[in-house]
Amino acid sequence: MAEQNIEARYATGELPRLINILYIEDNRMNADLMVRRLRRKNMVVLTSETGREGIESAMRHQPDLILLDFNLPDINGLEVMKRLRKFEDTANIPIVMVTSTTDTAIRHQAYDLGCRGYLLKPIITVELIMMIERVMSKSGAAV
Repeated sequence: MAEQNIEARYATGELPRLINILYIEDNRMNADLMVRRLRRKNMVVLTSETGREGIESAMRHQPDLILLDFNLPDINGLEVMKRLRKFEDTANIPIVMVTSTTDTAIRHQAYDLGCRGYLLKPIITVELIMMIERVMSKSGAAV
């Protein structure tokens, strides 16, 4: 009964819904910084250090949003996106590229694959939060 009450309070907006985010980033320092920033905003953040780990984690945890670096040690961010789009369970998870890669061709390829946003490192927290809010509102999730 109490669990139904909590669900109803989430549904009415009385309680804010937690956003579950997967951050695929091979640089541990960058990942730790991102986790601290987002947790301060009451977001749940999982991290993966490689593209393959990120794909497995996305399939297992079904996050609300994926933040994805381009330069990963095993496969690049575009390949991660291609693979995620092949699986029904992960095909519609919004993805935002968070990378130091400034190559416009890569940015265009990311958008062609369904990327919902592209943020350049170093990340400005306000821009990051605004991007997450914009992407989540377009996906129908309340932030």
